[in-house]
Amino acid sequence: EVKFFEEDEKNAYKKEDTQKIYYLHIYNYEYTKANDGFFDRTVIYTKETYKNGKKIASEKIDTEFDTIPVWIIKNGGTLNSIFGESDLEDLKDIQIDYNKTVSDMKDALRLQMFGSLVAIDADPNDVSNFKISPGGIIAAASIENMGDSKQAKIDKIEYNMSNADAVEKHLERCLDDMNFILDSPRLSDLTSIPSAKALNFLYNDLIARCNNKLNDWYGPLKEMLIFIINSAQY
Repeated sequence: EVKFFEEDEKNAYKKEDTQKIYYLHIYNYEYTKANDGFFDRTVIYTKETYKNGKKIASEKIDTEFDTIPVWIIKNGGTLNSIFGESDLEDLKDIQIDYNKTVSDMKDALRLQMFGSLVAIDADPNDVSNFKISPGGIIAAASIENMGDSKQAKIDKIEYNMSNADAVEKHLERCLDDMNFILDSPRLSDLTSIPSAKALNFLYNDLIARCNNKLNDWYGPLKEMLIFIINSAQY
């Protein structure tokens, strides 16, 4: 028996969980005794619909298949590994770091691109009434009893992204690490390739990785194609 869980695509527009709909797809075998005394096997497909934790509908179909159309491909891993290995697990932490750095850099640009106003020896009441607007005029009187030597002054401090180069280098290192894990060359490595043999050598690790993956994928994919061809009569 094989079961698949599916969420209704319209659930994204529903706020209440009680209004969301879910589906459970079930494939199992059903045996019937034939005239020759043997049992014929057929695949029964059942679609169950759930809402608010309760089954509200069920549909059962005889597919007339003799094999459940499901193939499990174990992606690499050791002989004792049941589920294989993930190609993306080693990339997860690096990708999170990359995304967070890009987000922080974006926030820094957004928050620091306008600069800050600085008021020196200005009356506090005038400073509190500053209204910042494009092309606006800011007036501020000097603090009383400061003498003629002190005069209100308004200046603006502009920020500069002095750490931009360090951030760019960090992002480049993240990309290099992810490409190294996947045995995939960077596009920048392809700018000066003298010959096709050199290009093939550059992709040698990736080709070897794909050939190794094909050993795991070839058998199930072949069985799936044979099943599709044989099932065309239905």
